[in-house]
Amino acid sequence: MPSSDVITLSPRLKLYKRDDRGGVYHLRARLKGRNGYVFRSTDEGDAKKATELAWEIFYKLQSQQDQEIGRAHV
Repeated sequence: MPSSDVITLSPRLKLYKRDDRGGVYHLRARLKGRNGYVFRSTDEGDAKKATELAWEIFYKLQSQQDQEIGRAHV
């Protein structure tokens, strides 16, 4: 994949375009308290819209992860 198709949004969040999946952007996130990566599709071909959606998805996933960690310590 050409490097122009990868957008680093933060050290824990990357956005990349998958031509084999209809040219839409996917995200790869590393969440606190979780091993490995989480992968999700933004279902967007536009980089700006995909970036906004990637942040929304990332914050939602991180919030869910924080709640799971909180329940484990109760």
